[in-house]
Amino acid sequence: MKILVKAKTGAKESKIKKLKDSQNLFGEIKSELDTYAVWVKERPVAGQANLAIIKLLAEYFEISQSEVVLVSGASTKTKVFDIVSLLR
Repeated sequence: MKILVKAKTGAKESKIKKLKDSQNLFGEIKSELDTYAVWVKERPVAGQANLAIIKLLAEYFEISQSEVVLVSGASTKTKVFDIVSLLR
C-alpha cells in the first residue's frame, strides 16, 4: 500500500495524523493515496528526518521498519512511502 506523507521536521513532538480527503495541510496537493501528516523532532540532516519518519510509520502501522520503504521525496517535504506488508 502506498501512502503520501507531508513531513514537518523540527517539531516539538513526534506524531502522525491521517488526513481526510478534504483537508489541506502544508499546502497539500490532492492525491488518490491515503495522506498522513507526520511531525518529527529530527531535522533533515543526513537523512535523520527520513529515518525518524520510517520509525514512526512502522510504530503506527505496527510493522517492522524494513517494511516501510521510501519510494520518492527523499529531499522534499512531500514523500511517498510503500508499506509493503499491508494489502495493496
